Amino acid sequence: MVTRSAHRSPSALRQGSYLHLIGADEVQERAAQELFQLHTTSPSRPAPAGLDLARAQVTSEGERLVQLAPPGRRSDLNASAAGPRTP
Repeated sequence: MVTRSAHRSPSALRQGSYLHLIGADEVQERAAQELFQLHTTSPSRPAPAGLDLARAQVTSEGERLVQLAPPGRRSDLNASAAGPRTP
C-alpha cells in the first residue's frame, strides 16, 4: 500500500492523495474495509475533483510538463512518475 500526494500537481484544486494497492485480494479487501470505516457522509467535492483533474493532466500532458520543469527537478519528477520504489 502506497500513498502519493497530488497537491503539488498544477491541476489539483486541494490537498489530496492517491492510494495504490498491490497485493493479494485479502490485503485489498482489508484496506477497503478500513477505508469504509474512515469515510465521511459529507465528502468535500473539490478534493476528488482536483484528483481527477490532476490525473487527467498527467495522462495527457505529463511528458511535456516534465520537460518544462527546471533541470534540477526533472529527475524528481521522472522518479515520481515511475511509481513507488520497492525496497
